[in-house]
Amino acid sequence: MSQYKVFICHNSDDKLEVREIEQKLRQQGLETWMDEKHILGFEDWKKYITNNIIKMDAIAVFLGSSGFGEWQKDEIRTVYDEISRRKENELPQLRVGLVILRNRRGTLQDIQNKYYNLPQGWLFDYQMVDVRKSDFSIRKLIVAITGQPWQVYDSNNFPDERNNVDYTKLRDLLAEQKWKEADKETLAVMLKVTGREKDGWLDYKSIENFPYKDLHTIDQLWVKYSDGRFGFSVQKRIWESVDENYKEFGELVGWRYGRGILGNWLKYSDVTFNIYYAPEGHLPIVLRKKRVGVVYQELKQLMTNWQNPTRITSQQWQNFWLTLENELRGEIARGIAKSLVGGDPSLKFDPSRMKILLSHIQTFESVIDDDEGIRVL
Repeated sequence: MSQYKVFICHNSDDKLEVREIEQKLRQQGLETWMDEKHILGFEDWKKYITNNIIKMDAIAVFLGSSGFGEWQKDEIRTVYDEISRRKENELPQLRVGLVILRNRRGTLQDIQNKYYNLPQGWLFDYQMVDVRKSDFSIRKLIVAITGQPWQVYDSNNFPDERNNVDYTKLRDLLAEQKWKEADKETLAVMLKVTGREKDGWLDYKSIENFPYKDLHTIDQLWVKYSDGRFGFSVQKRIWESVDENYKEFGELVGWRYGRGILGNWLKYSDVTFNIYYAPEGHLPIVLRKKRVGVVYQELKQLMTNWQNPTRITSQQWQNFWLTLENELRGEIARGIAKSLVGGDPSLKFDPSRMKILLSHIQTFESVIDDDEGIRVL
């Protein structure tokens, strides 16, 4: 799901009001960046902010009763430099605008007169959105931020075109903070959308072709009721923040620990269903053990012939490789391929390498034997 990225530039004195608006932006499908959610302790926050501003599509600069904060002023200087950089390099321009908060007094002209000759005065050359106006709506703010028409989404209403899937149960479970039940219901509705209820798991084809509106509905329900901690869009942001590094992503969302070719992935019984202790992006986890099981069966079939590897036909190898590609793309597939053919599937299968996989069999068996199963991406 492609999202519009907006940086939330604000004074910490206005955090409560800004947080409320930021949450509404996320609920409408925008991907927001806000310091309290993304900067951890003991980090070089200036460098971190600079590295993220260059990834943004827009900057929303909030101005409240306390004026521009000191950290906010540094952010505004960084934004100005980024605007100049994009102009010099003929890159897509960064959309920037002021958002006047409810607690700010004075007319727009009074506010402009106060700040126009200060280093932040250039902001008044851009469009402003006044939250204090009676006709203000979150839609108007989103249109101003994105420069695009925007249909406001109401998570309490589910249009009929969403494959006739009822999301009421999921919504109610999330509202009651029954995270484990909601996670299982998420898988149930996704299986219904993709017509894979009998299979009980999602393959890559069904994931890649999953309808946007249904994905958006599920995601925004999770985002809304977890206050932005859980949801596919949250996971997507984390995934991109580590440059799509699978290990780092798994560690950040709390799905992976330790090291190894197959990695140490949590069993479902070890997943944290407590919003106060679960890492950001920890939920939902909807990919179940079946995908591991399919590969395991192919692997087990090959392993039955490991003592006499000459009996392994090229067709068996090709079937196994296709299963790896289709079901366990990424790190696990590469790890097994490295054991088999040095990491290059185009190389001829070396039977002597089958012995190396003996150590992997126990790992697969522990996955299959676990009633709940781990979730593997």
